[in-house]
Amino acid sequence: MLALAGPADARVKKRFLKSQVFTDGTLAVGQPETFSVTRMPPGAVMAVLLEPVSSTPQCGSGPFFCDPEPVSPAPGTAPFVAGADGSGVFTMVVPTSFLLEDIFNPANSKRSNFVNGQPVHLDAIGKRRSKNVKKVGFGFSRASIQGPPPGS
Repeated sequence: MLALAGPADARVKKRFLKSQVFTDGTLAVGQPETFSVTRMPPGAVMAVLLEPVSSTPQCGSGPFFCDPEPVSPAPGTAPFVAGADGSGVFTMVVPTSFLLEDIFNPANSKRSNFVNGQPVHLDAIGKRRSKNVKKVGFGFSRASIQGPPPGS
């Protein structure tokens, strides 16, 4: 007998949540920084990305596209998992650079350093599945990069 319902995952309901991410507005390169999230799915495991805004001069110039840079928890701190109420406070180490990807010839892709005053987005995407409901939360915060001190 043919299954008319389609794949098993087709019966899973998806709920999207408009989450919120908060920072103090500046992110120091190579330093631990704290951010908080609210309205994530309870217990969601989160992926956190730091991305240059689309108006960054290198992004979109010629064949280059700026890739979001994944960040991970600072050493000795909690993993990026939302609490039972969908919120949490986390610490990450701000990356020093991001990937400028050549969309026509990936071999020409190169890394570019974040610069002092550069605007960025800190994105948090959390997913949690329970029974037949998959909840996905997404939020971002605007911030600017605080570069390394002169002479370092």
